[in-house]
Amino acid sequence: MKKLEHYFVALNGGLLMVLMAAMTSVVGANIALRYFTGHSLPWADEAARYLMIWMTFSGAGLVLRAGGMWRSQICKTHCRAWDSGS
Repeated sequence: MKKLEHYFVALNGGLLMVLMAAMTSVVGANIALRYFTGHSLPWADEAARYLMIWMTFSGAGLVLRAGGMWRSQICKTHCRAWDSGS
């Protein structure tokens, strides 16, 4: 089971890299086309937005796994302090 989990985490990380590269390419191409030709891709902004959303939801599990969710850490710290009465 640990091996399957390891592969899933690696696959998720690879997916995030592909999504980031795709978003960077789409935005970069749109900027270059707008600069050199004066015309932009009509779908570039929406594609970049959807890629960002997919990256956010796909990466949340990896960040939570690594303990990097700052809001959950803040809540944990405050709840612990509140329980102890300080």
